[in-house]
Amino acid sequence: MEKEREEMAGSVRGQDEEVVIEKTDKNAAEWHPVLMYDFFPTICGWDNFLRKWREAESAKEKESLLHNGFDVNLAPKDDAVKRIFFYLEAAYGYGGLSIFFRLPDDRSGRYSDIPPQEMRQNVALKAWKVLCQKFFADSKDYKNSCLPARWHYFSSPDDCRLLDKILWFFREKDNLPCQSEPGHHDIIATDFIVKLVKLSLRGHGGKGNYLPHFVSRRHRFIDILWKLRKLDLLIEYWEHLTESDLNVLCDLALRGHPINKEAQYKSIDEAIIGYDRQAALVYVRLERMFKAKKKKEEIEKLERQAEKAQEKLERAKKLES
Repeated sequence: MEKEREEMAGSVRGQDEEVVIEKTDKNAAEWHPVLMYDFFPTICGWDNFLRKWREAESAKEKESLLHNGFDVNLAPKDDAVKRIFFYLEAAYGYGGLSIFFRLPDDRSGRYSDIPPQEMRQNVALKAWKVLCQKFFADSKDYKNSCLPARWHYFSSPDDCRLLDKILWFFREKDNLPCQSEPGHHDIIATDFIVKLVKLSLRGHGGKGNYLPHFVSRRHRFIDILWKLRKLDLLIEYWEHLTESDLNVLCDLALRGHPINKEAQYKSIDEAIIGYDRQAALVYVRLERMFKAKKKKEEIEKLERQAEKAQEKLERAKKLES
C-alpha cells in the first residue's frame, strides 16, 4: 500500500511538473500579467467611466479613476460639461473639516486604520487637484490672456450651465483655494477665479465683446472675492462698478465675516471698527470715490452749461451790433 501511494504521489508530481511552463520572452503572452490582455488606450465613453466609478470599492480605485477622468474619450452623445460637473461635485468639501464626509453608520477601523471620512476626503482632494491641473490651469495659449483657459465653455450668454456651477462650487468657503499658505493647486485655482472676476467687473472680454452673463452675476463674484480676501480688486476696476454693486458690498460689510449669514452691525461706522473689516474699508473707499466722481461730473456739467450760456450771450451781442 505504501509503495502504491508513493507511485501515485510521483505521478501527481509528474503531472504538476508538466503544467509548469518555462517563462521566457518567446512565450511571454502566456504568462505576463500585462501582455495577456488587449487594452484600449483609455476608457471610452463617459457612461463607462461612471459605471467603473460605481463599481470601484476602494478609495484608491476611485482616486485612480479621477486621475484619468479627463483622458476619457467622450462618445459623440456625451456632454463634456457633465464631466466637469462630476469633478466639481466630487471635490465639494475637500478643504473643510472631515466631519462633512462622515456618515451615520461609519465605524472606524472597519476596513482600515484610516477613518472612513478621511478616506472620502482624500478622494475629494484628488478630484480637486485634477480639476486644478486639467481644467483651471492655463494652457500655453492663455498664459498672458485676460481670458481663462477653456474659455469656450464660458463665452456664450446662451449657455451658462458651467458658469453657474463654478459659482455654486466656490460660494462655499471650504471649496475656495487656500490664501494663507497657498500651494501649487491653490495658486492655479486663484488665478482662474480672478480671471473670471475681472471679466465680470470689466464687462467685456477684449475687442469690445460685451459679456452680459458675467455682469449680471457680478454680485456673486464679489461675494467670492470677499471670501478670498481680495476685495481690493474692486478698487482697480471701480469705474466699472454701479451703485447696486456698492450696495452688495455694504451688505457684506455689515455681515462682518463670511461665516455670518445675517448682519452683525447696524452701520458701516460699526463695521469699520469690527473684527473683520475688509469689506467695510473697501466700501468706505469706494463710496468716497463714487462721491468724488459724481461731484466732478456735476462740476463738468455746470461748466458746459456756463460755456453754452456764454456762447449764447456772445451770439446775441453780435446780432445787436
